[in-house]
Amino acid sequence: SLVGRLECERRKLKQGGRVMLRRRGAGRQLWGSGSGNYKTAGNHGSATVRGTTWLVADRCDGATVFKVREGTVWVEDFFKDRQVVLGAGESYVAKSPIPRLK
Repeated sequence: SLVGRLECERRKLKQGGRVMLRRRGAGRQLWGSGSGNYKTAGNHGSATVRGTTWLVADRCDGATVFKVREGTVWVEDFFKDRQVVLGAGESYVAKSPIPRLK
């Protein structure tokens, strides 16, 4: 699982009695490569792989991106409740639904 703080979240820094807010980076990510069965999970989806090279990244816009460099990856989208099979060179973005005002 991708854990820890997103790099783009605001951090409070104390300097000389002042509190400053700072933003950095574009999220958190994990490149994986290996043989065997693996499952990686972000905020909005998970990827199950078997001997491939892939990326799982949580972005600051509230989405999780899955990219495949080689092999096949099974992506589960938590919000759409569906699975997508990605091949080499393909990608998928899992987003949370946009809240609608009534």
